[in-house]
Order: sequence, then structure tokens, then C-alpha cells
Amino acid sequence: MARVLPKSGLGRQAIGQLLDEMRSADVDMRHADWSDHVFMYVFHVNEEVSRVAEDAYVKFAKTDALGPTDFPSVAEIESDLVAIALDLLHGSETATGSVTTGGTESIFLGMKTARDWAAANRPVPGTPEVIAPDTAHPAFSKAAHYLGMKLTRLPEGPDGQADVEAMAGAITRDTIGLVGSAPQFWYGAFDPIGELGELAETHDLWLHVDGCMGGFLAPFARKAGYPIPDFDLAVPGVKSISADMHKYGFALKGASVIVLSDVENQQYQVFDWQDQHERYLTPTFSGTRSGAAMAAAWAVMQYLGEDGYVQLADSIMRSKQKLVDCVRMNEDLVLLGEPELSIVAFGSDTVDVFSIAKALESRGWLPNAFKGPDMIHVRFTPAHEPVMDRFVADVEASVDAVRRGEVVAEGRSRTYTG
Repeated sequence: MARVLPKSGLGRQAIGQLLDEMRSADVDMRHADWSDHVFMYVFHVNEEVSRVAEDAYVKFAKTDALGPTDFPSVAEIESDLVAIALDLLHGSETATGSVTTGGTESIFLGMKTARDWAAANRPVPGTPEVIAPDTAHPAFSKAAHYLGMKLTRLPEGPDGQADVEAMAGAITRDTIGLVGSAPQFWYGAFDPIGELGELAETHDLWLHVDGCMGGFLAPFARKAGYPIPDFDLAVPGVKSISADMHKYGFALKGASVIVLSDVENQQYQVFDWQDQHERYLTPTFSGTRSGAAMAAAWAVMQYLGEDGYVQLADSIMRSKQKLVDCVRMNEDLVLLGEPELSIVAFGSDTVDVFSIAKALESRGWLPNAFKGPDMIHVRFTPAHEPVMDRFVADVEASVDAVRRGEVVAEGRSRTYTG
């Protein structure tokens, strides 16, 4: 593959062939049934929804949200997306938000807003500190690194949830904020956001809820009749939430939101710079923001509507429960944490989970296996429900094969880069 600019430009057909060659190792090129056999990175409904998103993306490919006066359509779309998020997450009339490029940026902005809010309202003598459970997303550590903050991580409780008592005991004079997840990635459990909110209010701390995984799924699962813990802006003490539209909003990649409980705090989120020539004000880390991802998210939401999302949430919850039941009934498997939404993590005290993963791979599945604790991690989408009976049967068959010594794998894990 050429690594330099060609002397003469290539034709569209040649370019397409080269791109196909480059993508030959991608999961959707290697597996005809990839969308219902992979359990990370892909949030797929069906081809019709994908076409709705792709058509909108192309239509807005040349727009830029940095110039709202030149592209008022993008400003209107962003306003709609924020309004939808605030409605789902019970934002009051004083709440606000912004569209970002992904969960990492939304988390980054939550940390930045907390830092600058504290500097203006309750300055600390040392490095601003945020306390989080070990299960909090790596993006919190990344943001702390870039922002000159300290992130203190504490072991989660035996139920996989944040240990509120331990977090309370770790508060110092430099602590400005707390983190909870709804749900957290590793075990699919919701942290006790209500208790964290009370703790935040008692000590005048900023509480950020990472709803990147659940923000656009939990509200619809609740509407479908499933018991979902309180986690959003209706919980006293919650000041900001990150939620990804490109996960369970089923948008194309590059679409997330950060919402704030009070518009007064948005002054701490934005970057506002001015000299004698111009004023440069951006609400997010990015300057230029393509309107394409926003348009795709908006289009999918209009296409599915509330009823569509509720039906998809119900499908996801049914798939999740089938695997939970399978794990609980298998004497060789152990459920890790309490899966409350779309994620199931399980391990074993009797057989090697990496060998189970290898056996599942031999049956065409693409499971995620992680260390510490050793686990197989599954995250469901609507695409999985039609194949769930076969999947749980293959889980049981894979465990049996490993128990009999027919499949052995060297311990290994995938590196999570979400």
C-alpha cells in the first residue's frame, strides 16, 4: 500500500479498491454476520436505520457547527439534540447542554467544568481532586492528566457498585468532585447515584454521572417497564451527565452530549477568548465540529421516535436476561456484579474464561475477554435478540468443551480503548 501522495490522482474505482483492501481485516469485512456476533464498538439496529443515518451524514458533510450564523441548520439540530437529551434525563428549565464528538470529550468537559466551577466558587489550596470508583471510565484519568487535576480511584464494593462510604472517607480539603456511572462499563451495574448526590450536596462537591452507556437506553428501558435506578438530573446533587448518542441512540460515531443541571455553570465549560481582532468562543474542546454526525443522530431519532426506542430497549433487555439466566443456571459460571441494563460480565471459579472465549470464537462469536478479574464481557444491541438462543447454547457448549479439556487458550485479554 502506497504511503506517499501519488504523482497523478487515482480514479474513484481504484480508490475504492484500495480502501476495501485496507479494511479487509475489519470485523464487518471478515464476518458476514458481524453485527449480531460482535459485542463491542458496534451498536446496530438494522440496515434501514443505518441508511437513514448515512443519508443525513452525507447531506451535512460540508457543514461546521463552529459557524452557527453560516450554518443555522446545524445550530438548530444541536439545539434539538440537547433538548431531547434534557427531556430524557429530566433536566429542569435551567438545564442546558452541548453536543460533543464522543464520550471522552463529554467526560473531559464534565471534569473541566467541575474544575473551573470550584476555582470560582470553592477554591482549594492544592491540586483539584475528583474521587471515583475503580470502575469509572479511563477517560476520567485521561481528563485529569490533561487538566492538571488529581483523580483518586477507590475499589468498588463487592456488588460492583461504587463504595460510597469509602468515597466519603477519602474526601480531603482538595476534593472538588465525585464520579458515578449509570451504568459502569465493566459489570453493567449502576452506581448508587442518589447516595453520591447526597454526599456531593453535604460537602458542596460537583457530581458528574457518566451515562455514556445508559443515557440513551435507560430512560426507554424504564418506559418499557424495567426497574431502572434513579441516575439523572432529577437526582439532587447531580450537576453534569455525559451520554453517547452513538451508542444506544444508534447514531453514527462522533455524537455525544454533556448536559448541565444549571445553565449558570456553562460559563465554566466554555472557552472564551478575545483580542482586538475577534472573539473566539467554543462550548466544547473541539473548534470545528462537523454537522454530519449531529444530523445523522437527529435523523435516527426522528426515524425511530419514542416508541421505536422503547421497543429496541425491550429487545435489548430480553437478550440480556437470557444470558443472565444461562449464567446463573450453569454451575461453572459466576455472574459478576448485577447487570441492570445491557451489559453482562461473567467469570468462573472452575474453568478458564479465556478458553471459553476461544471456544466461542470457534463457533463464530467475537466475545470480549478481560483480566482482573478474568471475565467474559457481553454488551447487547437489538441485533442480538434473533440469535440469542443459539448464543446461550454455544456458551453452554463452550463451557462443556473447556471442562472436558478440548479447548485450551493462553490467558489473554483485549485492550479496551472505548
